[in-house]
Amino acid sequence: MKLSGDRKRILVADDSEETREILSLALERAGYLVTAVSSGKDLLDNWNGEIDLVIADIVMPEMGGIEAVETARSEGKAALPVIFISAKDRLETYLKYSFKDTVRFLSKPFRAETLLDLIKELLGA
Repeated sequence: MKLSGDRKRILVADDSEETREILSLALERAGYLVTAVSSGKDLLDNWNGEIDLVIADIVMPEMGGIEAVETARSEGKAALPVIFISAKDRLETYLKYSFKDTVRFLSKPFRAETLLDLIKELLGA
């Protein structure tokens, strides 16, 4: 059950505090509710029925975004739309997931407008 009314909730996972802060600010200004975490493990711990979309850094210590998303899905958690972000181009990762309707990729740095457009596309808003 969604407690946030009409506002969509986004879970952001990135090991960079600066990136988390910038993303959170941009998303909140756009009207989204944001939960920001610093690791793949925290992403898994916060993946619940109130989340509408996940933004995850591909490369994080201990558990990266892709591993966390794959773990969440293998554990039967909701198949949420995901935007993977990374400062490093990962062509093999892009090719593996690019056919999925609910997965997008952004290379850092990116413009807030580009991210917001992808979110709207994935959420159908």
